[in-house]
Formats: sequence, C-alpha cells, structure tokens
Amino acid sequence: MTARCDPSDVDVVVLCGGRGSRLGPLTERVPKPLLPVGEHPFLLHQLMRLQHEGFRRFILAAGYLSKQFEEFARTWREAAPGMEVVIEPKPLGTGGGLRLAAERVRSERFVALNGDSVLDEPITPVLATHCEASRAMTLMAVRAARVVGGAAQKAICHLGAQDALLGFETVGHEAEGWINGGVYIIERAMALSWPVGAYSVESEMMWLVAGWRVGVWRSQGQLLDIGTPDCYAQAAEILGRSALEHSEPIAARSRA
Repeated sequence: MTARCDPSDVDVVVLCGGRGSRLGPLTERVPKPLLPVGEHPFLLHQLMRLQHEGFRRFILAAGYLSKQFEEFARTWREAAPGMEVVIEPKPLGTGGGLRLAAERVRSERFVALNGDSVLDEPITPVLATHCEASRAMTLMAVRAARVVGGAAQKAICHLGAQDALLGFETVGHEAEGWINGGVYIIERAMALSWPVGAYSVESEMMWLVAGWRVGVWRSQGQLLDIGTPDCYAQAAEILGRSALEHSEPIAARSRA
C-alpha cells in the first residue's frame, strides 16, 4: 500500500446528520449514533474499530442535535485526538453532507460511512484495492442475507464486468443479491465536483459518479443498521465482546 493509501493518511467522514425517526422516543433527545451500546455510544464503537485498523482522523458530519456531537468530541478527545465536527447549516441529506464534509478532508481520498450502521469487515484491504484500481469510488456491498433485520427497502447493486457499478434497484420486499453497505472510498476531487445543496447520495448515485471510474467490493461481512428498535436491541450482542475489549483502555485514557 502506498503512503497516500495508508489508513493513517486517509480521512474518515462519518455521516451523523439524520433524525432517526424510526426509533421513536429513543432519538427525541439523543441522536442515533450516540445511543448507548453497552457502556459507550454506538459511534465510539465505530471509531474504535477504525482506529484499530490505523485510521486517525475523523470528520463527524452532524446536523440533528449537533451540539451533542461537539460534546462527544470533547469527551473523547484523548481517545480520538484527530476528531472534528462539521455542522450542516440545514438538513443536507447524505449527498449534501458528504459534499460539505469533503471541504474539510485533507487527504486525496477518504472513507465515508454512516454513523448509525457498521459493516464488520476491515476497510484497509478495500482501500488498497481502490488505490491499485485507480478508482474514483469503491462501494462496499454486502449479501442481502447478511443484513441484520432483513434487506427489504435496501438498494440492490447491479454489477458489470470487474464489479463495475451499473446501477441500483430498490425493491419493496425481502431482497436477494448484493446490497449497498453504506461504506465508500471516495476521491476528494470527485466529491468536490458534486453540487452544493440537499440530496441523497444513495438515490442520486449514478449521476453523481457519471464519467468517473467506480467499482464494488463484495463484502462477506454482516451489516448492522441500528435504525429500528429491533436492530438497535441486537447491537450490544453483535458488537459485544470484541468492541468492549477495546473500550476500557480508551475510556481510561479519556478520563485521564
């Protein structure tokens, strides 16, 4: 892996702007990524996993209840000193949120992922493949059967030769095939070419990447999205021991 593709030199943008309305009263006062899983916020579990892989700089793209993300960054500043918060002036969706955060990215490429879901497969091999293939974007896709809570309403990826992304199909029933896992490696130059404004990167993907080289990584991992009460209830069991093994030393450093 070249120096420019070393995870310590690649920024991570975590999208944290959504309201989490499907969780009802749970997110009336706490944004979804900051809901507790065990003793720590779900977002902290994510950052621990990423730090374990060597990523060091994190940009939290916040909107709803954004001051709580600023407090989160202060609370855990010793554990994740490279963390900063970018606040949307108005709800921008995942596309507009990524476009805004890209202005703060320092690396040539960055990892983008959702603050309310986790795909339990290392990202560094995907980053290496992305760089070797000279892509503008690499999307991590997961088998429909590996989506916790089921794959209904998830976007199915249509793949071409050498796993090129040809498009998506959203179905209203339990899907089969490869699902958009919500984790991307994105070249900063491409993200900065996107329009400023509010839109969804998922629904507008194909015109956003038109003319750029885009591919798909077929993940064998499991995708957990805590967007519903049932899935949130499973988060502690799924993240469980492996995440909490790393949490105590991080918590201790933050209290120091």
